[in-house]
Amino acid sequence: MKKLLLFIVFFLILVFSFRKETSAFVMYQSSYAIGDEVTIQGTGFGSYNDYSYLCFNNEEDCLDYNSEEILSWTDNSITFTLPRIADNGLNRGRLTVYKGDIKLQSRVEVDSGSFNIHPSIYHVYHGDPSDEFEVSSITSYEKITLIGEGFGDEEGYVYFGPRAATIESWNDRQIRLKVPEILNDLSSFTVKHHNEEFEYPFPAYTDITDDPYSGYQRYLISLEYHDFIKTLNQLTNVTVAIIDTGVYINHPDLRDNIWVNNSETIGNDQDDDNNGYIDDIYGYDFLNDSPEMTTVGGHGTAVAGIIGADRNNSIGIAGLSSFVKLMSLIACSEEDGCPTDAVVEAIYYATDNGASIINLSLSSYMTTGYSDDFNEAIAYAYDRGVLIIASSGNGDVEGKIGQSLSLIPQSPVCNDNEKNMVLGVGSSTPDNKYISKWSNYGECVDIYAPGEKILTTTVPAYSMYEGFFGYGTGTSFAAPIVSGIAAIILSAHPHLTNVEVQNYITENTINGVVNPKKIFRKIKEDHGKSYKNSKSPILTSDDEGGLEEQFNPFDDFDNDFKNYTAIIALYKKNIINGYDDGSFKPNNTINRAEILKIIVESRGVEPIVEKYNNCFEDVKDEWFAPYVCYAKEQGWIEGYTDGTFKPAQVVNKVESLKMLLEIYNVSFDETNVNNTSFLDINTSAWYWKYVSKAYSLGIIEETGSFLIPDAGMTRGSFCESLHRLTK
Repeated sequence: MKKLLLFIVFFLILVFSFRKETSAFVMYQSSYAIGDEVTIQGTGFGSYNDYSYLCFNNEEDCLDYNSEEILSWTDNSITFTLPRIADNGLNRGRLTVYKGDIKLQSRVEVDSGSFNIHPSIYHVYHGDPSDEFEVSSITSYEKITLIGEGFGDEEGYVYFGPRAATIESWNDRQIRLKVPEILNDLSSFTVKHHNEEFEYPFPAYTDITDDPYSGYQRYLISLEYHDFIKTLNQLTNVTVAIIDTGVYINHPDLRDNIWVNNSETIGNDQDDDNNGYIDDIYGYDFLNDSPEMTTVGGHGTAVAGIIGADRNNSIGIAGLSSFVKLMSLIACSEEDGCPTDAVVEAIYYATDNGASIINLSLSSYMTTGYSDDFNEAIAYAYDRGVLIIASSGNGDVEGKIGQSLSLIPQSPVCNDNEKNMVLGVGSSTPDNKYISKWSNYGECVDIYAPGEKILTTTVPAYSMYEGFFGYGTGTSFAAPIVSGIAAIILSAHPHLTNVEVQNYITENTINGVVNPKKIFRKIKEDHGKSYKNSKSPILTSDDEGGLEEQFNPFDDFDNDFKNYTAIIALYKKNIINGYDDGSFKPNNTINRAEILKIIVESRGVEPIVEKYNNCFEDVKDEWFAPYVCYAKEQGWIEGYTDGTFKPAQVVNKVESLKMLLEIYNVSFDETNVNNTSFLDINTSAWYWKYVSKAYSLGIIEETGSFLIPDAGMTRGSFCESLHRLTK
């Protein structure tokens, strides 16, 4: 009887405790995108274990204890990444939390009892997405395809301003439509989904160079190509041998950079230069022992474009180096692969005929893909100063994942002869943060470079777009990125050896991914400049009437830049230092955190980190916290009514003048007279007295009729005002 009573009491306590634990939970948005981080809060979720589940709409589509999407799970809060649950998409519905066999809540009470997954647009294509060429702008009446997810299977609407598009097909991941007439100044379109509207800007890719498709070369952006290439002064042409399926020598974006053997007379059936090959004026076909250079596939042309498509010629794409000659050597075909003897003979030919770099975008899928037969040729080239760059390969056929070359070596990337004679290149994701899941890795791989969806040149027969261009994915397209960077190095610094170039590339990475800006900064430190702002020393008068040598520690502006004197003066006083990549970015706008750091340091103050922090909701222990918190203590700044400081907010011209003058305790003349020449400054404006005072002190660099007070203050212009005020 006692046991029965004890059991009943225990059961009631258990039931009461479960009822007590059950609590409605809260989500803070009504709509999320696939991949968004979501947090729900409530009570009684319990500890995270094998019996913990988050289920969407039914008990089959669930996240469990082994799901990577679950980021944290406590009794009061669960944070997870919203997943794609089913092929037909998860659009709206209820979210259920399970603890063991106890269902805690059956419905999410958000937005009238439902939560939505809103559309996410990843790509916009002209017409059929199989073209894989994204639009740079949208025009009236054209057909486009929106690629993304979360559109839902129930057809919705797409509006361009007030006008609805004609929907041709609609599913959760793709919308095909005909654009209506677009009214003037329209810059976005709207997808209406479950009575909610989501606005998206028109896709707009800014050209990186004068080449019309350079904006689609996303890998150039991830490499920060524009920032480093504009500072380099390439001096000499570098010959890069491409041992592959051949390079289409009549390609309009390649033909000016094709290597030509000028010692050979074409068509006379003689070996004019006595190199052992007859009529090899544009290279040689080692598969067929022939000087006929008709390509046997599009692969070699794609590799060539990445390295050396002509830059700023208003055609196609931008190659990494325009100071390059592309030596086409055919040793591979789609039918026969890359026979070892053909590749070996091509390596000898490239070495003996002036190549400085050999690109080998070839590898084997097999577990028996290694051969010592490459060793002698690779050693021959390496010992004669040639840099050999090879792709790591694209994983195994069965698993569709990368394989370890430490476990399963392959040729030629692993034929290092115990001296690391081959620079092995694997593929990184477009954001340069991770290794592509299919890329080979291991001890034969020295570096990674972008290798996914690389826009490049191709043979018309293999083209995806306009006859000459297409996309490629694979380590075959990561290797030529490194070859192109190596060509730039040798063009700017031809005295460097192959070993030195390889070391500069592999020792100056970010998490193993190639980083040109770090490479060139290190070379500049070690060997001086081949840079456009590297001029002969200029002697200028110093404060004592003597002469001093003018210099520039930054590599992104010349010595004749308008704010050069101010920036260098502040640099010498240790008030500014620039960025880790060697730049100062004088034309970038300055934000609230940056401006306070410069002003505080100009006052000779170095705030104590341990003392000055956590002074605003958005100022905790970041790099700028000591400067912001010190300025707050001094009464120089105030935050916003919501308790924030907004450190990343851009400071405009008049705001920067106000901060500068007030922090330096400049006294003001309250006479309401406009003593400036600016037509856009009203004496009734709040900032008039600051502009008027700054103008009278001569610290404003503008001398024309307009100040444009709301324009963002640039870093260089602020240095100019600070320098003039404090000198």
